[in-house]
Amino acid sequence: MSTGVREVTVEGGWPALELVTAGARVQLIPELGCDIGSFVDARTGVDVLWRVPWGIPPRSTGPFSAATETEWGERFPGGWNVLLPNGGAATPAPGGTTWGFHGEAALLPWTVLGSGVDGERAWAELEVRLIRAPLRLHRRLELVDSALAVTETLTNLSSVPIEVMWSQHPSFGAPLIAAGTRIETGATVTETDDTLTDGDLAAGERSTWPHAPAQGGSAVDLSVVPDFATHRLVYLSEFETGWARLVNDDLGLAARLEWDASVYPSAWLWQELNDTPGHPWWQMAYVCAIEPGTTYPGQGLAVAKEKGGTPLLLAGGEQRVVTVGLSTEAP
Repeated sequence: MSTGVREVTVEGGWPALELVTAGARVQLIPELGCDIGSFVDARTGVDVLWRVPWGIPPRSTGPFSAATETEWGERFPGGWNVLLPNGGAATPAPGGTTWGFHGEAALLPWTVLGSGVDGERAWAELEVRLIRAPLRLHRRLELVDSALAVTETLTNLSSVPIEVMWSQHPSFGAPLIAAGTRIETGATVTETDDTLTDGDLAAGERSTWPHAPAQGGSAVDLSVVPDFATHRLVYLSEFETGWARLVNDDLGLAARLEWDASVYPSAWLWQELNDTPGHPWWQMAYVCAIEPGTTYPGQGLAVAKEKGGTPLLLAGGEQRVVTVGLSTEAP
């Protein structure tokens, strides 16, 4: 397949851009938070990303700031989102406003600045200006063979210093995710979310990768996707280098994430494995996400700070740049 960029329409009637090379096909939805909705490995034909059980919502506008997780879920398609300026529950923000659940960037429509082909490289550039925070986010996507590089430039447009949570939310699904899929990472420390009330992990406990304390006192091996229903939220930190890899030996396929740990020093490991019986999952979601970011826990900026999390501080006019890579390869 020749390298190219084309305009397509995806589920829900959303216009999308599709980057194509000999190694992969990647679709992104500019009007829906620049969501990267699919990443299809050409060698195996497998889409490594996950889509929500109810599918991509119908094309619409707003709301651009979700007061609750329920509101967020109404416009959440799955795939790979960017969370900014908040992660987790809605939080009080400067000026007496509120930053919604997971922030605005994944809900706002982005402007396509350009796209094209450079040799064997397919690329697109997009940008968004947030409404409730004086921030601009620029995103350049470059696909070469089966390797996607996403470079984001975050700018504080004001002269006022501002603290934010900024993270990537790539979520992976079946068939890549299955019982026995291996998780490898450069993290050395694990910490379970302290609000966990069920699932198989003990809440608010630290350990060394790949272990996490289980309810009842034994240890769980996080490096293998389990063969039973559960849900987990674990924070990974103390990275030697910023990377993680999901490996399905039966498929002969691995997905590898890489990022700059000086900007994203931690990552959230989220698993919902056909477990939660009520809204929004109804035991229908089977997903594993590894989410590099600036700050944890994922409970909203104000709570994260109270619990010792470190937000990203942007001085007036400051820019920060990070590149996150996603590639597919043989195990």
